[in-house]
Amino acid sequence: IINDYRGVSVLSAYRSIQNHDLKWVIISEIDEAEAMLPILRLRNYLIVVTLFIILLTIVITYFLSNAIVNPVLQLKEIILTLSKGIIAPRRDIKTSTDEIGEMALAIQQLTDGLERTAMFATEVGSGNFNTSFTTLSEKDVLGSALIRMRDELRGFHEKELKSARARAAALLEGQENERRRIIKELHDGVGQMLTAIRMQV
Repeated sequence: IINDYRGVSVLSAYRSIQNHDLKWVIISEIDEAEAMLPILRLRNYLIVVTLFIILLTIVITYFLSNAIVNPVLQLKEIILTLSKGIIAPRRDIKTSTDEIGEMALAIQQLTDGLERTAMFATEVGSGNFNTSFTTLSEKDVLGSALIRMRDELRGFHEKELKSARARAAALLEGQENERRRIIKELHDGVGQMLTAIRMQV
């Protein structure tokens, strides 16, 4: 690479002529800008293609990650709400039949079960001891505990009713006995007083 007589950078190659009488060489030159133009075009094309591929990859990754992350974040929010004891209104989570979809279905079943359990507890708390409840599974600890609580409260309620009836009967019997005693005292006391007055008169 040299500067030619014009002062322009050129690619220059030379070779001597194979003639012993002449000391000549053949020189071939091409402007460096002209020679490098296809390479520069190729470089620019590769840069543009690479930038386009990177941009396309970023966009696809963004949409794919949102498609995966958004349902997971919604499930996380629902689980955090349930962990605080709040049964949020049902929200449909758009998922496919993959693991995230199965998790969403399980969380919806859990929410439905907790709603049923809360309604059962409310019924028992309001005094409806004949309400029925089916546990969520054979190992449903909360449901089994609520059923035992309902049965114990029903027993306590029945005992309380029997005790109230017994107290009412005892009260009536006591009132009746008191009436008899008062009547007897009035009869005996007034009768004796009248007899005594009559004798004195």
